[in-house]
Amino acid sequence: AGTEAYGAATVLLSLTSRVQVLETLPGSCFWPVPRVTSAMMAVIPNPERPSLEPDRVSAFVHRIFASR
Repeated sequence: AGTEAYGAATVLLSLTSRVQVLETLPGSCFWPVPRVTSAMMAVIPNPERPSLEPDRVSAFVHRIFASR
């Protein structure tokens, strides 16, 4: 039912956009310092995205990942 790196947001974004990591940010960039590495990302809309009903697709994808 997904991993920490792959979940509902990843699936939904990949259906509608191209995501590009611009920069990796260490925890020291934030206060309080988190125990994770963060990334600055660009989300670029895909003009050739499939013609799907967004509400139905979103509900379906969230149901799939709900059992994590």
